[in-house]
Amino acid sequence: LKPLTTKWLFKIKRDKHGQIEKIKARLCVRGFEQEEGVDYNEIFSPVMRHNSLRSLLALAAVHDWEIKQMDVRTAFLHGELEEDVFIYAPEGCGYPEGTILKLDKSLYGLKQAPRVFNEVLDNYLLSIGFTRCDTDPCVYVKVTSNGPIYMAIYVDDLLIVGEDLVQIDTIKS
Repeated sequence: LKPLTTKWLFKIKRDKHGQIEKIKARLCVRGFEQEEGVDYNEIFSPVMRHNSLRSLLALAAVHDWEIKQMDVRTAFLHGELEEDVFIYAPEGCGYPEGTILKLDKSLYGLKQAPRVFNEVLDNYLLSIGFTRCDTDPCVYVKVTSNGPIYMAIYVDDLLIVGEDLVQIDTIKS
């Protein structure tokens, strides 16, 4: 099993006046080094169908429902890996050069990261009362006393549609 290399990605966020607002650093695995059957077994990025999006937007328009969008921050860092994946210790982390670390959780860049995150999200949504639609596995529905709430998934972006804004905000938080 060959350890994977990593790369730091740095990003400077600026405000409207050009002043530095935030400096972000993200450690990414060089997923192109992964070998199928060794470092990963299955990959996919779950996305809702275009027809599902159109249907949800039409329902919202007809019923005057709320539409909210959200991006899951650090989405690909939440999933537990099933495979044994090793990386060389990233530069600047205090480990001697050449140290090899075993990943327990997913990192950006891993080929299986979207699938692993989707498993975490699916389990969570089911635990809070959502059910997955049969016609589109990226659309979930939760029936509440104030009507249904729909959630559609596009990798780590979520679209939430329903009448009850309080319930939608609760789900978002």
